[in-house]
Amino acid sequence: MYFFTASEVNDVANLIVNIIYVSAFTVLVKKEGLGLQEYGLYWPKNYEKHIFTAVLLAFVYFLVTVFLAGILIGFQASPPTPSSSVPLEITVTLLVAFAGESIFRGYIQGSLAEAYGFPLALSLSSLMFSLHRFPLPLIGSFHLISGIDTAISLFLMATFLGFFFERTMNLVGPVTFHAVVLLLLQLTPLAAIKTEYALFFDVIAYIFLVILLKVVVVKET
Repeated sequence: MYFFTASEVNDVANLIVNIIYVSAFTVLVKKEGLGLQEYGLYWPKNYEKHIFTAVLLAFVYFLVTVFLAGILIGFQASPPTPSSSVPLEITVTLLVAFAGESIFRGYIQGSLAEAYGFPLALSLSSLMFSLHRFPLPLIGSFHLISGIDTAISLFLMATFLGFFFERTMNLVGPVTFHAVVLLLLQLTPLAAIKTEYALFFDVIAYIFLVILLKVVVVKET
């Protein structure tokens, strides 16, 4: 008899939760009578370029936050992902990226931008994303500082993804970047040792990514 591992149970729970998120998003879009394209869910003519750019930027982020940080601070082994769990891991990651970008970038940021302008929309949607993913079990424990660092890191990620969305006016790039980064971090057997400097490498990475994005991607109008 096969028993699910704790990691697989967590993946299945994530799968169910994100299916609910996507379903809720679909209901909201239909209720407002707008098409999915209004929220960035469409294939642009140059979608291959958006995918390639997103993958390239994801690898740059990975190199800075894992390899550069590891060289300067040190590496630690990550728990290996069982080969039997890889398909489920990939499926969940793709759904998490799609759900997160559809809701927080496509729906929330897009709606707020129309009402209040891009800067406020970017700030609020990024804050919502970071609080939504904040590790609540850490509150009140000695890991609170680590939890705050995680929330700040998520805010930085959301801000970059919001800028990516605003730059391209579709979610192909943000979803691809989100998914590839998660897969690289989850499936790579090495990680940089977590220290107080981890957030510094995140900041450096995202500043560099924003500069690259402005150079490589022409803003859609």
